[in-house]
Amino acid sequence: GMNFLVGLLLIGYTNAYTTAPTTTTTTTITATTTTIECAALYTFLGIMHPRSRYRGNLLYRQGLQHIKAMMGVHARLVEKHLPVLSQHFQQEQVVPDLYSVSWFMTLFSNYTTLGYTEALQTTTLFFMSGWKATHRTALAILDSLQENLLAQSFGNICMALRKPIIRQQSHHCLYIGRQYKITRKILKKMLRQVQKQQREVIIDSPSTSLSSFPPSPSITPPKTPPLKSKASPGSRLSALSGRLGSLPLM
Repeated sequence: GMNFLVGLLLIGYTNAYTTAPTTTTTTTITATTTTIECAALYTFLGIMHPRSRYRGNLLYRQGLQHIKAMMGVHARLVEKHLPVLSQHFQQEQVVPDLYSVSWFMTLFSNYTTLGYTEALQTTTLFFMSGWKATHRTALAILDSLQENLLAQSFGNICMALRKPIIRQQSHHCLYIGRQYKITRKILKKMLRQVQKQQREVIIDSPSTSLSSFPPSPSITPPKTPPLKSKASPGSRLSALSGRLGSLPLM
């Protein structure tokens, strides 16, 4: 997912640095290209740095535990703000892993749902407000498609959420996303609850529970004959001197 985000940053900075008409010389093109690449690189590092407010490095760790927790947070937000759609998703067994993983791992930069302009605006909101802006956009997309999704079954729901939405709906998503009350405090609380639930599931899982393993058969170690104690050199010398002392003198 990182390649989509880097590509979006490169395109965005390219448009930002090449809007003004300048004299196109080799030196100018080289300097502009270097500036664009450096700007995209440092922006990407700012997102991925473990001490930044975004902590994007957690998304790509082995096991994807953090993105799974974020999907749990997204599911709770859908249940809170879109209860009718959430109930329909539960009936059709549609989980966030089927449609929203790419939204959060690429910040909508894979263009499966939003176009370039809307994805760039969403990324700008992400830089300003953090992950709550991404969650608001995800809820706004579901809200704009809710009427259509409620009339669909499992397969059609997944297909509808992986298709680009029309431009009018994209602008509508960015507008109505502001109405959802999502704060950093709410996200942190939900994230802790989901992570706690995940740990309990891992501990209680039959595959990892110690009680699920069959008892090991008792193995009786083979009897070994007692080892003969070896006499030390000092005891041998004393025994030899004793024997020599018992010999008759000539």
